[in-house]
Amino acid sequence: METQLNVLDAETSTVQSLIEETQNNIVNLCKAWQNGDTAQRQELAFGLYPEGLRFSNETQFFEPHNSLLMTSVDEMFAAIDPESNIGVPGGI
Repeated sequence: METQLNVLDAETSTVQSLIEETQNNIVNLCKAWQNGDTAQRQELAFGLYPEGLRFSNETQFFEPHNSLLMTSVDEMFAAIDPESNIGVPGGI
C-alpha cells in the first residue's frame, strides 16, 4: 500500500509540473502560422478545426465546415427508406 501511495504522489507531482509548464508556455498562434511551413500550418489548422476547412467558392476562402448542418443532412439521408422512389427512376 505504501508503494501505491508513492506512485500516486509521483503522478500527482508530474501532473502539477505539466500544468505549471503549460501555463508558462503561451503560444502565439498568429506568429506560429506566419513562421510555420506547410506541414506546421496543416497541423495547426487541424488542431483548431478537427472537422477540417472547406474552400468556399462564394467567399474564395477556406472556412470551417458546418458540422451541425452536415450531421443533420447525414441523419436525414440515413432515415430515408431505400425502397422509396426519391430521385430519378432510372438511377441516372
